[in-house]
Amino acid sequence: MPGGLALPNLNLLPLPGSSGGLQTTLPAFEYLTPAARNLSPVDFPLMELNRVGGGGAGIFPSFLHRRPRGEKRPIPEEQKDDKYYERRKRNNEAAKKSRDARKIREDRIAFRAAFLEQENSLLRAQVLAMRDELQTMRQILSRNNLNQTTLAAAAVANASANGGLL
Repeated sequence: MPGGLALPNLNLLPLPGSSGGLQTTLPAFEYLTPAARNLSPVDFPLMELNRVGGGGAGIFPSFLHRRPRGEKRPIPEEQKDDKYYERRKRNNEAAKKSRDARKIREDRIAFRAAFLEQENSLLRAQVLAMRDELQTMRQILSRNNLNQTTLAAAAVANASANGGLL
């Protein structure tokens, strides 16, 4: 593969109802916005509209709106019973599971992006090759048309010199 990036076999399958098209078995692209990234309203004007309340209830669904978290309050020692520690343990496990799942999603997205970038550069190279081939074919066709025109003119000149017989 070009670019020196080796990708594993992607198990390409034909698209249903298509003639020879291929589709990867990777899941559809999932749009994730890391919390640390600052998105500019200039880049995403709909986000700014939603934030300032343009359009009533907003453009994005309510589950995408973040509400501010409350301050952390330490739990008094007398309230830390077995039930509390069990809840903490379950919460820590759920948080780890969530972090692991997010990492897997991000890895899949990065892999898919690398695959698509590689495919894009391959397609761009094919477009350039086809443009070159088209230019060559046009030049050949132009030369053939010029030769045919020259031959036809010579035949007419020859016919008129021979008394009108072709």
